[in-house]
Amino acid sequence: SPGLPTAVSIHSKFIAIGTDRSLVLLFDHFQEVRQVLGNTHSLSDTSGAGAGGGGIGGGRGDDGRMDSDDANSSLNSGYELARTGRVCAYRMVHAPVVDAVFRQFDALVLSWGVVGARAVVAKVALDQTFMLGPTTVAFFMSQSLMEGKSLDEGWQRVESQALPTMMAGCPFWCSAHAATFGLVPVRYRVVWVQTAAVVWVAYMSWMNQVSRLKE
Repeated sequence: SPGLPTAVSIHSKFIAIGTDRSLVLLFDHFQEVRQVLGNTHSLSDTSGAGAGGGGIGGGRGDDGRMDSDDANSSLNSGYELARTGRVCAYRMVHAPVVDAVFRQFDALVLSWGVVGARAVVAKVALDQTFMLGPTTVAFFMSQSLMEGKSLDEGWQRVESQALPTMMAGCPFWCSAHAATFGLVPVRYRVVWVQTAAVVWVAYMSWMNQVSRLKE
């Protein structure tokens, strides 16, 4: 595992996610990993896994640094169409489901007579309780099945990757949904959530790729 995400930066050509294992994952906007910067010894079993020509640790100096020109050059290489298609298929289903569920959260919390900051906390808690787990399982299972794996193989991937992914997702989505339910107007909520999901699905796609390479 590359560790838990601790920082994110969005560039015109890539998304950088820093982790608590002193790694920086560089994704293009098709959510394909292009470079992993930092000490990659713990990921040696995934050496050369970068989609396209980059590979893990490629194109950087001994100190693990990469300038933006190097990153852009790496991101200009081809990407894995099949993997991108699988992620897009998941997101096409995910977006309308999230919108419908959030509307149910709104109605439920309103029926409780909870308003203001307590309503935001209640909706975030509902999301973490009823959405984080199922959507994480759905992602890994759907990706596995679309890769041609069996249900048993898909469940093995869920067992290996779902828990560490949810541990990373909890602080990420609690922070994002504080804005979702507290600041963003309802009509813009899906746009906001799907924007945040670009970063999050990129991370899950990387976790899925790590599992694929171990199989």
